[in-house]
Amino acid sequence: MVIDRKLSSASFLTTGSLFRSLHQDFWHDLTIKVHLPNNEVVHGWLQYYSGPSSLAVVITHSLPPSLDLLVACLGNDMQFESSAELLSIRRCFDSGKLMSTRGSLTGGIHKEGRKLSTCKIIEAASGGPLVDCDGNVVGINYYAGEINPFLPSNLILECLGYDINWAASKQDSCHANKMHKYSTPYSDGPIVRTDDELRHILPPWQPDGFNERVNAILDAFGYPLPFFSDDGMYLKWDFEEEFGRDIWSEPTRRVASKMSRSVVALASFVVEFEGSGEHKKEKKIARQFACTGVFIECDEATTRILTSASLVRSSGDEKNIHPEWKIEVCLPSKRHVDGTLQHYNLQYNMAVVSIEGVCSYRATELDEMSQTEVRAQVVALGRGFESGKLMATNGSVTGKHSRFDCEELQMSTCKITKAGIGGPLVDFDGNFVSMNFFDMAQTPYLPRVRILELMRRFNAERRNCLVVAAFPFHVTE
Repeated sequence: MVIDRKLSSASFLTTGSLFRSLHQDFWHDLTIKVHLPNNEVVHGWLQYYSGPSSLAVVITHSLPPSLDLLVACLGNDMQFESSAELLSIRRCFDSGKLMSTRGSLTGGIHKEGRKLSTCKIIEAASGGPLVDCDGNVVGINYYAGEINPFLPSNLILECLGYDINWAASKQDSCHANKMHKYSTPYSDGPIVRTDDELRHILPPWQPDGFNERVNAILDAFGYPLPFFSDDGMYLKWDFEEEFGRDIWSEPTRRVASKMSRSVVALASFVVEFEGSGEHKKEKKIARQFACTGVFIECDEATTRILTSASLVRSSGDEKNIHPEWKIEVCLPSKRHVDGTLQHYNLQYNMAVVSIEGVCSYRATELDEMSQTEVRAQVVALGRGFESGKLMATNGSVTGKHSRFDCEELQMSTCKITKAGIGGPLVDFDGNFVSMNFFDMAQTPYLPRVRILELMRRFNAERRNCLVVAAFPFHVTE
């Protein structure tokens, strides 16, 4: 049963028998499959284990943000009469079907504080909840053959509060008591801690070769470095995370095939130069941002790409950009070329990047009519910068507005990752609808009418620059 839920992660209480057959040294590398109520199967890992009570908590970080999961209330003040009707609930892993058996309390005591009910269960139901007819959690079931023991919810809370062992590693187990002193996995939100507090519960990074390599990799890709060591850490929401991994539907596959030569990936880098004169060499120090873009003009002279201004936006001052950052473009052929920032608008988070010597790709027509009415089917596309892989996922236009400051942003149900920022949203005919941004629940996009208005402004600025270059003004004294 679900005992904690935060955005894309959740913790599930189950029986410790799931791990009893394996030695504890293998728990750290063990991957657990969790069958969700929406019939999706995700991977999880052991978070807590209590041997004496045979309780385990499994955590997953792969939940769809839109999945509605109710957290079980393990209140310890519920009183249940022996005649009260109870339900023992389990979910079949293969079919996802929810099953239950009825019974009542017997008043008997088993062992380790466990009580007995008349609900007959099979071994696969071990770890499932025992509830009353109002859905209140009575306890967690265990399989014991002819008898039907369960651990009452008040004892579950007691075990989770005072008898928790980290399973990530032996080193984690040494810090279990300290960790419990400062936090539990059942708080309403993240707790902000000072560096002094963290020093008491997490050791600093050790200056060994492995940690130095990890930090070098994180630094090179522009991800913030942790100050303290924690074996349970993982990198989340990175710019290479794929979306649309499931088998594409025929309309999505058709659109992806049509758009494959129009979608690119971009990244910005901090660079420094070594040497001087003819021996001057450029060296990339760290990547700052990565996103997707789409060709909007392809000719022999210059090819232009529509993308997000986050590519060059200053992280310390969001009202300014870093024009000195190097821009690199990953083409559909996976070849990397240099790009130049041509136009940008920070208010609408939109930019145009140009590349030279590339004209063999397909430009998207921004002014073609597309299907944008509510519930219209659309496809969001992206491309990974490192892998060069094309990504696509379908959804529909909701007609709702985004929660962000820009009131013009609208929403679609397409589920993308940060890799899809700046990527095109198109209809099932491949016509351009808009440019995507990222949010965890649904995907915001800037309406096409605003993009066309900004492009007309960009093009006017471009023509003015060309006129000035062709007919320079001379100031006479």
